[in-house]
Amino acid sequence: MNLWLGFLPWIVFWTIISRWSVPTGAWISLALCLIVNIRSFWRRCSKIFEIGSFIFFFLLCVDIIFIKAQWLHWWIFTIQNASLLIIILISIAAGKSFSEQYAHDLVARDLWDSPEVIRACRVINTIWIVSLVVLTVGSVSRVLWAHPVPWVFSVTHMAIFFPVMQFTNRKLKKLKFA
Repeated sequence: MNLWLGFLPWIVFWTIISRWSVPTGAWISLALCLIVNIRSFWRRCSKIFEIGSFIFFFLLCVDIIFIKAQWLHWWIFTIQNASLLIIILISIAAGKSFSEQYAHDLVARDLWDSPEVIRACRVINTIWIVSLVVLTVGSVSRVLWAHPVPWVFSVTHMAIFFPVMQFTNRKLKKLKFA
């Protein structure tokens, strides 16, 4: 699956919660997660990132229905950034980093264990980890200092996220043609 497609539920979620509400974003992103990943769920070849994304949005919807935590609206950016970071760290700990799994979709099987692919995936993972730590810390500061304009944080979030996505996409495509 395409990397952008894998992140589509997250991108839609960020967009919706910055303009409307967390419940609306959660439900639409959960549905989108199912639609985008239905084929890989059905074939039982889902990536750790896809499974983690589904679990995040599912648990968020469960919280919205049953727990109705008021603090959720204040902490949602921190929760989502930390969740993305945890999903990526779990994929690395499982020995199948999210960047490796997406690289395997692009690169011939005989190159999967090549030093170039391994090095590129490590660089991608490091950049994502650093970016998500920065976004998580930034989102904590948003809550602690009660930043009154949520769209400012959303714009800052996207200003970090999209260049990292572009870098990841370029790096993975470069592997395909190397």
